[in-house]
Order: sequence, then structure tokens, then C-alpha cells
Amino acid sequence: TRLYRPTNTQAILNALVAAHEEERKESSGVNPWKTMFSSKYRKQLVIAIVLCSAQQLCGINAVMYYSSSIFASAGVDDPRVGNTIVNVVRTSMIILAAYVMDKFHRRTLLMGGMSVMAVAAVGIMLSLSYQNAIVSVVSTGLFVGAFCLSIGPMGWMVSSEIFPDFLHANAGSIGTMFTWLGNFIVGVLYPTLSAPDSLGAYAFSIFVALLVGFVLFVC
Repeated sequence: TRLYRPTNTQAILNALVAAHEEERKESSGVNPWKTMFSSKYRKQLVIAIVLCSAQQLCGINAVMYYSSSIFASAGVDDPRVGNTIVNVVRTSMIILAAYVMDKFHRRTLLMGGMSVMAVAAVGIMLSLSYQNAIVSVVSTGLFVGAFCLSIGPMGWMVSSEIFPDFLHANAGSIGTMFTWLGNFIVGVLYPTLSAPDSLGAYAFSIFVALLVGFVLFVC
């Protein structure tokens, strides 16, 4: 009652009961896997797969796994200082995320956060190209902070919210599979892509392109 006010409580309760009954009828005697892959939920499934893939293909773990080498390449004297600053930013943004998640629309947070990440990724590229330590630390902190306020938590939240309760477990398992697949791809390929005889300082251009694509997908 403190959340919805006494005058609205019964109406909210009736709506929840009606929704539960509708879902119970829909899920009765059906195969959840077959239902999830049916045309009815095809759009939701595509959204869940793309968002969970974006959670990793945005390049977050290229930063988290290889931040020390990124900072060293950008001219940071002690990469541990850069890592400490980034981790403080990450912790602060995770705490802030709990407050802002319900203050703004999901789409607004996703588009805004990934747009900032794309700009920050450009900053990381420039810092590596010109060996600018300050730009490197600031851009990396901005990248991680924007992730924690957008696709980081939103990938899971939206993927769960767009499916009915009886499909949550199945959708979650599919999303987890694509999350780990993206994690594997980034973790394995980034060292090769960032090598001097490959893309080098411009390895993050791939993440910039992917982030722009994900923003357009969410639009």
C-alpha cells in the first residue's frame, strides 16, 4: 500500500490476478522451448539474443581483461593506478544504477549508455595512438561507467521482462549462452586484433562499429 497508495491497491491486485490467470492458461500443457521459438515470441527472442550478445561484444571485457596492457600502451606509468580509478568508477556506477533503473525508460538508458561507450571507445583509440595517459584513464572510466548504467544490467533485465514468467528460465539460459559466447570471442580475439601487425591501436574501432549498430537496433 505504501508503494501504490490504498486507493490503487485493489486495482493493481486484480490486474496481477488476471495476468496470472491468462498466463496460466497459456502455459498449460505446452512445451516452453517450443513456445519460445514460435512465431509469437520470435521478436522477443531476437531482442534477448542481441542484447545479451551486446553485453559482451561491446568490448567491456577487452577493457576488464586487458586494462593493464591498454594503460601501459597509452603511457600510464603505473597501470595499477588506472585500474584502481576504473574500479572505483565501476563500483560507484553499480550503486547509482540501482537508483536510476526505474527513473528512466529502458530504451533511453540503453541508447544513451551505449552512445557514451562508443564515444569513450574512440577516446581509448586516440589515447593508444598518441600515448596520452590522461585520455586513456578518463575514456576507460567513462566506458566502464556507461556500461554499468546501460547494457551491463539492462541486457539481463530487458531479456527477462519481455517474456512471460513461464518462459523466464528458458530465455535466461539462451541469453546466458550468447553472453558467454560473446565473452569467449572478445577474450580470444582482442589480443590478436590489438597486435602491432594487426589493427593495433585501432582494435577498438570494431567495438565502436558494434556499439553504433546496437544503438540503431534499440532505436
